Amino acid sequence: MSGLMQFFMSIEIKHKPGTTVETLIPLANGCIGKYAIFKFRVIGEAKIVAILEVEDATVLDTVTSNLMASGPFTVTCTPLTSYERWTKLLGVDEKFTGPAPRKLTGKYVTWFEATLEHHGIPYEQFLEYWRDEAASILEQRSNGQIEIEIFKVLGERRLHLFSCKDNPEDWEGLTLKLPMWVKMGDQIYKKTKLVTKML
Repeated sequence: MSGLMQFFMSIEIKHKPGTTVETLIPLANGCIGKYAIFKFRVIGEAKIVAILEVEDATVLDTVTSNLMASGPFTVTCTPLTSYERWTKLLGVDEKFTGPAPRKLTGKYVTWFEATLEHHGIPYEQFLEYWRDEAASILEQRSNGQIEIEIFKVLGERRLHLFSCKDNPEDWEGLTLKLPMWVKMGDQIYKKTKLVTKML
């Protein structure tokens, strides 16, 4: 697993006369098929997002080329790094930094895209807050309290998080209790979408 490269892929489906989104979704799904560990349809949008794992970047080039040849797709790819390895570097207890469970069982999945800033906060303190936040979330995941998969954008303070809750609004209460949110919530910028898993 450690030799695989991870990417966040966004596939936007552009309108083309004579086609519908519903006919194009299976084409896109087929192109990313075996390389995606997660694939989601964004609810209410003509868009798919996926987490891909490939052995070599040339595989991703082939997947992208196949997508572009299959339909009116706009494709963007962002390199990722293992969040668990990152949190280990931050100093989170190793019992919580093992391999991610890859478990999202709910009907609806909430997708968060979060950017973390630290204006007016010393970098060391920011990293301490991040460590506390990661430890809290990973401990809750380890104890079965939440289902969440987290992916860090390589070289950036940006995350893609996917989580299941019976009621997506339950996330509002949880975020109010998370250490980083409590201490510097005004510097966490999130975009949130509901998505459904694709087979």
